[in-house]
Amino acid sequence: MYRKLMQSCLTLSLLVLTAVPVLAAPEKAKQPELTLAERGAVGYYRSSSEKAAVQGRNGRLYFLYPPAEGGSDPDLWNSYYLEPQRGSTYELQEVGPTTRAVSSLVLEKGDHGGLRINQRSYSRFVPDGAPSLVPEPGEEPDPMARDEEALVGFYRGNGAICAVREEKGKLQLIYRDRQEDADMTRSNIYALNKLHYDAYELKETGPNTDASTPVRFDRDRSGWGISMIIGSQSYTRVFTRGETGKPRRIRPAVPLKDLRAEAAAAAAPELPYEKTADLVDLESAVPGIHLDLRYTTADNLFGEPLVLSRKAFLDKNAAAALAGVQQKLAPYGYGLLIWEGYRSWADFYVASKALGPSHEGMLPRPEEGYSHNSGRSVDVSLYDLETGENVSMISDFDEISSAQYAAFPGGTQLSRWRRDLLRRLMTEAGFAASPDEWWHFDFDKAHSYKILNETMS
Repeated sequence: MYRKLMQSCLTLSLLVLTAVPVLAAPEKAKQPELTLAERGAVGYYRSSSEKAAVQGRNGRLYFLYPPAEGGSDPDLWNSYYLEPQRGSTYELQEVGPTTRAVSSLVLEKGDHGGLRINQRSYSRFVPDGAPSLVPEPGEEPDPMARDEEALVGFYRGNGAICAVREEKGKLQLIYRDRQEDADMTRSNIYALNKLHYDAYELKETGPNTDASTPVRFDRDRSGWGISMIIGSQSYTRVFTRGETGKPRRIRPAVPLKDLRAEAAAAAAPELPYEKTADLVDLESAVPGIHLDLRYTTADNLFGEPLVLSRKAFLDKNAAAALAGVQQKLAPYGYGLLIWEGYRSWADFYVASKALGPSHEGMLPRPEEGYSHNSGRSVDVSLYDLETGENVSMISDFDEISSAQYAAFPGGTQLSRWRRDLLRRLMTEAGFAASPDEWWHFDFDKAHSYKILNETMS
């Protein structure tokens, strides 16, 4: 629903969150790629008794540094985003709730080159039995303990946004100090060592910093974490739609029934195209899929059905590709859940006009058309084959938060794994994955498709 406002300027996607998230335009995520030199820099380093590592994730470089209790697993080390400067020089910002140190990191040339942080040199080495620094899918992680999972989420305070996440059964703190960092991939990640129930120790340990600060969580009567105290600094929990189950509501600028009559009299735009989708019923074309078509119900932005058809349609070739994904998901115990497929131009017209002047820009203008009008775009999630229940993912559908982005590092390890599994199988089947909404995929994106206005039943 919110896809088009990628051209608008974002005023901190997370700073606009409240207990029920308010509507704001998500910033379009940029998709950087590692250079050949950067790929060659991935590896382990040491300086005297210090260990460190450089890792590539999502087209960016990160400097990993172990806290005192970090052990040998780099997934549990502190992670610092490396801001590119000139050539092989990067800025290392050890910025957290209680620390702030900025230094220059230089990658030395050559396959066996080391790195320098200010005047300190680190040489390459290969520790015995060290885990790979290249992220791999791996096996499905175990769910984390429910009492600690209730602490995972967003927290706001002292002019900053934090996210508590889980990795291998341990909590970590994502600290964002760059306001433009919508998906939090340029934020630092710090270890939270558990002392006892709801009491932790934040380890802001890096090449130039070494701080240990007590952290305490408070909960509501239902057991949800509602505040986080880091030293003397207080952070308040910011609940998302996926956690509250309450979508943001906008009262239509014009009653939907009036807009439907208006749309019926309007003509769909005639835009250049190379192909025309051959629409098929997804329930017939993809055996075993489940439907949760939010815009055919009141569980959406407008609080009433926008699309009157209770079925999901998609291009025949795209549906065949989905059937392949459905089969590949079965060994993992999952099936495909469809949130939205084809939407007629008339239904899109109604939605665009219902937003009114105060929310224009949330969708393209009617004359521009919408990706779901093409019949090759689909919004998908997962359900559990054994129970038939929708699977808990990293965010809800059409949720406006950093969790909507495909590279968001927060949530639980299991929720990230499920998101990435879906993305991997969909892209292998020929779908292009959106970096801005983890649930959105376009089939055969190399070609333009005709804007359709067929009423399906």
